[in-house]
Amino acid sequence: MREIPSNSPYPLPDTTEKLQVIERRSVASLLHGPQGEKVEIPVAIAEDGNLMMVNFWDIDKTLLWPKAVQFAAIPRMFPNAVDVDNLRTTFEAGWGLGTPYREFDRLIRIFQEGDLELKDVEIYRKKYIANDLLRKKIDEAGHPEGWHERAFSAVDQYSYMLRDTVLDLYAKNPDFFKSETFVNGPLMHLLQAKTRLGQTNVIMTSNPGIYASELVAVSGLYKFALALSPGEDMVGGGKEICIKKLIKTLEAMGLKVPKDRLVVIGDSERGDIGSGYKIMQSEKGWRFSGILVRKDMSEADLFKEAAISDDSLLDIVTGMDMTLIASDEVPEGRGGYRLGRKGSTT
Repeated sequence: MREIPSNSPYPLPDTTEKLQVIERRSVASLLHGPQGEKVEIPVAIAEDGNLMMVNFWDIDKTLLWPKAVQFAAIPRMFPNAVDVDNLRTTFEAGWGLGTPYREFDRLIRIFQEGDLELKDVEIYRKKYIANDLLRKKIDEAGHPEGWHERAFSAVDQYSYMLRDTVLDLYAKNPDFFKSETFVNGPLMHLLQAKTRLGQTNVIMTSNPGIYASELVAVSGLYKFALALSPGEDMVGGGKEICIKKLIKTLEAMGLKVPKDRLVVIGDSERGDIGSGYKIMQSEKGWRFSGILVRKDMSEADLFKEAAISDDSLLDIVTGMDMTLIASDEVPEGRGGYRLGRKGSTT
């Protein structure tokens, strides 16, 4: 049996080549703050004319802990669910499926059609996601079953519920969205450090755009990232589509993207890190590093155990320069979090 590499839970992959920065440029972000305000963000241009590095960030359980918002909204989608706590737990279990359409297709089958075995997310994954034909019926429009269309309708309805929940909470207590309850401090610190270094940051999420843009606004993420690719972009696939769309967005802004200095940062080994791995398998010359985020060391250890026994996960780990971070275990020092080799934030 192959073994997972025994790297430290903290060090970040050393993906930057010894390139010189020849220009520092201020670029207007496409994102906005809670009052619609916009900012300019510095980016570093390397001697090869490309951006020094591009980081693709997930939101949920990576930069933010927005469970309170989602848990407040989901019971309104399934009012017939008798056990609300069970609904919320089942909902959360499906967050790593890759797209919001898959998440809501599963919930519809469980809470409207009564297919209770799908509460085990791995049963759903094996039955519907591993099957190419059935997965396409969920991910893509135009099939006679209408699975994608009903999931799309549910996601659209849910997006407005989420947006309204964020706006209501922000009006009552804006400080909540800056608190440790909502913000993952070590990863936010890493985002800020990468911005100061001139690395380019963009955000990808399976959340619907009308909600995700408000999360970015009220949390302050708009100050550090140039663009957002939401769940609506993921029709027909996963976050690999978001990555390619974000690259096109950056290129449309006049920025050249290096295909060999790309980093995916997220909490889902398949949906986030795996998206970079998929691109590497299909596009010659592309190179991604991965930073997989877990809340604590117990979750990190569970991932290691899973990867040892699952060849598809181990392929991702060994095929990429991947680091595993337990964010609760990252130490603080000198007013910030010591995340990286020798306390570095690079």
